[in-house]
Amino acid sequence: MDDLPTLPSNPSPSSSATPPPRRRGTAALAAIVVPAVVAALVAFGVTRVSDDGGGTRTVTVTESIDASGQTVTQAPAETESDTSGSGTPSIPAVVRQAGPGVVEVRTGTGTGTGFLVDKKGHILTNAHVVENARSVQVIYQDATQVTARVIQSDEAIDLAVLDAGTPPASANVLPLGSSRDLQVGESVIAIGNPLLFSNSVSSGIVSGLKRQICSPNNTPIGNVIQTDAAINQGNSGGPLLDARGRVIGINSQIATQSGGNEGIGFAVPIDIVKPVMQDILQTGKARHAWIGITGEELTPQTAKALDLAGRTGVAIRTIDPRGPAKAAGLRASTAKSGDAPPTGADIITEVAGHPVRDFGDLSLEVSSRRVGEKIEITYLRSGKEATTTITLADRPANLGTSPCP
Repeated sequence: MDDLPTLPSNPSPSSSATPPPRRRGTAALAAIVVPAVVAALVAFGVTRVSDDGGGTRTVTVTESIDASGQTVTQAPAETESDTSGSGTPSIPAVVRQAGPGVVEVRTGTGTGTGFLVDKKGHILTNAHVVENARSVQVIYQDATQVTARVIQSDEAIDLAVLDAGTPPASANVLPLGSSRDLQVGESVIAIGNPLLFSNSVSSGIVSGLKRQICSPNNTPIGNVIQTDAAINQGNSGGPLLDARGRVIGINSQIATQSGGNEGIGFAVPIDIVKPVMQDILQTGKARHAWIGITGEELTPQTAKALDLAGRTGVAIRTIDPRGPAKAAGLRASTAKSGDAPPTGADIITEVAGHPVRDFGDLSLEVSSRRVGEKIEITYLRSGKEATTTITLADRPANLGTSPCP
């Protein structure tokens, strides 16, 4: 595996990572994964999503970011008296603040959701929402309807950035939060247009972290947030908000047997969306930070085999000669077989001062940063700790990635 925002295909039993839900069914699975877009010819209560005999379906949605590349500084919703003294805004307060910045996105083939990230009228949605669209209509909560231009789509993380021109005065820019320190059990809110019901709100909790889903180009997206907030077709591209009204993820897919919400939804974490959005707005191109390695989690068994019992990290299996890891002098395993312990490998234990416990941690530390940034990497070599500085490169177009299983 590489340092894309993905998780290992064979996580250790202690890892919270799970295999990605499948886009098409197999005999072994009773559910399938589908995009959360309402098809243009959908009748009320009926979708065009088809079940081809089993498998897990996923539905897709989107998130927001500031066009200048900075986190939106707009204040979160005001605290209300019905918060039991916790200092956290009530759900109605969050919705009043964020709702006017959430839009309906219509194409000739379907309907999804998007949200406003700056006062210039830039909107984030899913790539699959606007796929092959010749025209995109954006409808604000106050019924203002405008034609938007797709600046760029990035199927690797299912992101599209739209230019809808100057927004109406009633529309609020959604502040961007962070998914880095999320914990299972935290409260979340989803706003969108499920099944053509505009401006719908659902709430729930973070029910899982470090999940993996398939992107529109059939490559894995890692570090995905799992939630039980109701997400249905039409929610694709809409924001998943924390309890203070900050965007923490792009609602993107659901695992379902029926084609509708069954309490397992997925949102692409805002941290990996921010740098890609910023590059699109500033250069017109999507770029993805890359260090040029494949790695293996240090499981308890592997750590013991390397005389590193009790340690965690990611052992470097291979190094791409074009990548910054090679230029920084990092070393790959000398083991001749991929099934053997990664003897001789440098083991990455920290990135920019943040601990690396598994491949998900390493992936997030890389994918949440912009190309050209410098990061300090702490690693073990022959049991001794060392550091090096790496300048993140743009992932080569011809790199290739392992498709979703």
